[in-house]
Amino acid sequence: MPSASNPLVFIVGCPRSGTTLLERMVNAHPQVAIIHESQWLTRFYVKRIGMDRNGLVKPDIVDALSGHHRFKNLRMTRQDLKQILDADAQLTYPRFVTQVFELYGRREGKPWVGDKSTGGYVRHLDTLHELFPDARIVHLIRDGREVCLSMLDWPKAQRAAGRLPIWRESPAATTALWWKWHVRLGRDAGARIGPRYRELRYDRLVRDPAAELADLCAFLGIPADSSMLEFNQGRVRPNDSSLSPNQAWLSPTIGLRDWREHMRPEDLQLFEALADDLLIELGYELSNETPSSATIEAAERFRGWWRSHHDLPDATEKKSHVMRSDESRTPPAGRNPYVFVVGCPRSGTTLLQRMLDSHPRLAVANDTHFIPRVLHKAGLEGNPALTPDLVEQVRSYRRFPRLGLPDGAVERAAGRAGAYADFISALYDEFADLHDKPFGGEKTPDYARNLPMLSELFPQARFVHIVRDGRDVALSTLQWANENKGPGRLALWNEEPVATCALWWKRNVSCGCTDGAQMGSSRYFELRYEDLVDSPEPILRRLATFMGLDFDTRMITFHEGKTRPGRSAKSAWLPVTTGLRDWRTQMPERDVELFEALAGDLLAELGYERATAPTSPAVRRVADRCRDWWHDRKWDRDSGSREAAAANE
Repeated sequence: MPSASNPLVFIVGCPRSGTTLLERMVNAHPQVAIIHESQWLTRFYVKRIGMDRNGLVKPDIVDALSGHHRFKNLRMTRQDLKQILDADAQLTYPRFVTQVFELYGRREGKPWVGDKSTGGYVRHLDTLHELFPDARIVHLIRDGREVCLSMLDWPKAQRAAGRLPIWRESPAATTALWWKWHVRLGRDAGARIGPRYRELRYDRLVRDPAAELADLCAFLGIPADSSMLEFNQGRVRPNDSSLSPNQAWLSPTIGLRDWREHMRPEDLQLFEALADDLLIELGYELSNETPSSATIEAAERFRGWWRSHHDLPDATEKKSHVMRSDESRTPPAGRNPYVFVVGCPRSGTTLLQRMLDSHPRLAVANDTHFIPRVLHKAGLEGNPALTPDLVEQVRSYRRFPRLGLPDGAVERAAGRAGAYADFISALYDEFADLHDKPFGGEKTPDYARNLPMLSELFPQARFVHIVRDGRDVALSTLQWANENKGPGRLALWNEEPVATCALWWKRNVSCGCTDGAQMGSSRYFELRYEDLVDSPEPILRRLATFMGLDFDTRMITFHEGKTRPGRSAKSAWLPVTTGLRDWRTQMPERDVELFEALAGDLLAELGYERATAPTSPAVRRVADRCRDWWHDRKWDRDSGSREAAAANE
């Protein structure tokens, strides 16, 4: 089992760099078992999923891990996890992971155990090293132009670089910046980790696999073995043209992707204009393509977008990419909207808005909705030029008056703006001035579904996403929604309101969490409603630091002088109150079971305990029917229709 002499091993790299090939080679060694793409290890640790405040593992981690979509890769059961927990009441997270890996290794009959995960882990090597200081980290690097070719042919590109807004304009430029980001983060962290980090080049691996694998085994401290070269014995399917090289289990193949032959000249020019510094640093030759002035101009534009959205310095900057202390928390240069508060409606966004609005330097508007809606209704994308018609559409939007701007404010804002985003910024400058504060923000819950668009429009803005247990959200929604608001506008509500709540909550939360993670920790802050009401001061202190502001006690005493007992919690301006909704005591068993059948995977991923498992056949049939209804309308990510869009306003 892994120990001080047999530590864990992690294979990482930018996706499409050949990590699956390397994983299969190493896994073929008689002493090493590699888990395929676990993806949960650093995420659980960073988000404290299944852990208490002292870093000890809680029983909740069983639900969280067994509900994760990659749990099957561990080839174990919930009972296996429970046995690990039962054996030690004071189990730390690193020791829990190690014991999970040890169990996997014992069942594979191998003493060394490792994990291959690409993008997520190469961006978090410092976290891996913090958790497992004895672990060996192998970083596979491939020529970025070949990574680009592979990405262009990859059906799952939309899960990686293809998710970024600039992909639509130029996949080559997007991949250049994305590859450079991953490789630099990995190399910088590797320099800090030291001798337990090793880089391996893909081109050398396919050209001379025996020599490269022998060097790798020496790094791991195990004997080289010929089985690593025979990893695909009995599995190769070379004659099926429908299969990718990975699916066909091909042997290392030289020239599988060759940028010299297969890359379009315009893509090659743009890629090298954006990443030639790293290509040179890694020793890769450049082409003879001379970039045109248009290419240079485009590269600078793409580079500017990337700098605004990701924490990636140039190679010439002697600065760590790792987000630490105050370095990542410097406030934006006063540009508004300064912060967006988002979350599934009924998740405590109003409570958080009132807390932040009580800060003497921050004014937060309430539920205006208009920023993306005006563009959607006008059929516009990106950051269009400001026109009188667009100004009027903003002014006439039914929730725009919630900003409470004085006469002439719209005209003043329009007079100093050339594009839509500048106009909105000027409006929020006016809003902040109205409240005698330097910074103005916005709370609109369903902006959780618009983070990529808002992030592109306002590259300096911060985003705060509050997440609440979906079953408590459902209890609140059942009392709040009707045919005129919320998910009550959806046709499914009349038949199965709890199922509608589950699907609606899952959609909003998953959009916010997934898109927020793409921004990085300097722009996206995720918190739990339960933590906020249980311990408001520590959460608000962290949040103030994130926003580049000093903590102020008025954020906690926001309700003083405004409380009106006898009304709803929101209307009464109650102070922070625990137990307002408790699904354990207030939700019928059948409703809990149905909610968890539809959204239990996300509950577990977020670290919330589940009450029912397995689901009864009758409830499963209802859940399947409701899920099919939802999927048929393609509402998993996008608004899908006017009905769905209206339900979130």
